[in-house]
Amino acid sequence: MPRTSRLLPGLLLPLVLAAVATAGADTLLTIKSRTEGAPIMGRSPSQSAEVKIWVSPDDKRIRRDEGGYSMIMVLDKSKMYIVDHNAKTYNEIDLPVDFKKLMPQGGEQMMEEMQRMQKMQVEVKPSAETKKIGSWNTKRYEVTLTNSAGMKIASQMWMSQDVGFDTAAFSKLQASMTALSSSGTEWAKKMGEIPGFPVLTESRMTTPQGEIKTFQELESVDKKPAPAGTYGVPSGYEKTAFGTVVPHSPVRPGAPRPAAPPPGAPRPTPPKPPPPAGNQ
Repeated sequence: MPRTSRLLPGLLLPLVLAAVATAGADTLLTIKSRTEGAPIMGRSPSQSAEVKIWVSPDDKRIRRDEGGYSMIMVLDKSKMYIVDHNAKTYNEIDLPVDFKKLMPQGGEQMMEEMQRMQKMQVEVKPSAETKKIGSWNTKRYEVTLTNSAGMKIASQMWMSQDVGFDTAAFSKLQASMTALSSSGTEWAKKMGEIPGFPVLTESRMTTPQGEIKTFQELESVDKKPAPAGTYGVPSGYEKTAFGTVVPHSPVRPGAPRPAAPPPGAPRPTPPKPPPPAGNQ
């Protein structure tokens, strides 16, 4: 037997072992975000941020971190957690999200008025244009959102289905996050119809107060084990009522934040929290 043939199994073994290890590893996505715009109500929207998204090997658990907040979705338990690490508090939400059930008792009429005023008209236009961004093959989508208050968000999204994990899991997270707003039902439905992961998004939001531009780009996708407790709430955190933890906007442009109960509506007394969902 030639010497090269005898050496081949030994040379291939490390590659095989590495492939097996990677196949069972978590996925970590790192996203860079930048916002620019004129001051609105005396405050500048300009900022830069980094978003980290962890996806479990079975795609049933996903976590999104940004600015001291985490959103954790546990599909095999039909639960979603919104975590404020600075206040050490969290909200627990049943999946699929039903915004009406999250409102406090007595706030139904106010909620209906909020939905009417904040309702978004969503238009999604896929294009035939494709291009490679980094190492990912992408396709361009034009997304336009408008409402009766004069707000308009025009976005160009470059979506990819070869980022290395089941993007359907990410779509479920996005749909759940968007549904946490009184105006998010139609939005969540439309966003869920766009296949893939947003590798590059450029958005322009026009409001009566001014214009804001947002740029978001996928920087890296890594396969490695997630730290212990990644997909759970840390021990010692206090469970609070929905609306008390309000994180940053999700990755897709202009997505609404979770809404707090309407002004004047009674807030429910939070139930005694069960043991945290940590170390899962």
